[in-house]
Amino acid sequence: MKDEFKKNIGEKEARRLKARAQKGMGTMAWIGTLGIIGWSITLPLLIGIALGRWLESVFPGRYSFTLMFMFAGLVLGCVIAWRWVEKTSKNSADKSGDSNPGEADKTITDPKTQIPKDQQ
Repeated sequence: MKDEFKKNIGEKEARRLKARAQKGMGTMAWIGTLGIIGWSITLPLLIGIALGRWLESVFPGRYSFTLMFMFAGLVLGCVIAWRWVEKTSKNSADKSGDSNPGEADKTITDPKTQIPKDQQ
């Protein structure tokens, strides 16, 4: 039990040190993420506009196909972007070893031995 606990602490500390060493990478990854999210919204929007324009030229009518398909493309793009962000955040949480990355570790440990009190 003690060896496993020490191993887990050592792995977490190694990940923290590695993350600190790669601090500059965070900005570039963030910019790349914004680009992917932007294109995942823009592309379905533009396809919707093009499809709507084509339908209006083929079937002229009272209602604007361009606006309908533009809105549908926007909604589809937002759904795609949302799912991509969820998948990416889940993958980064899995890589870091945190089951819930937003919640702090609430294990109470003995400060002298660094062993959780429920395992003593």
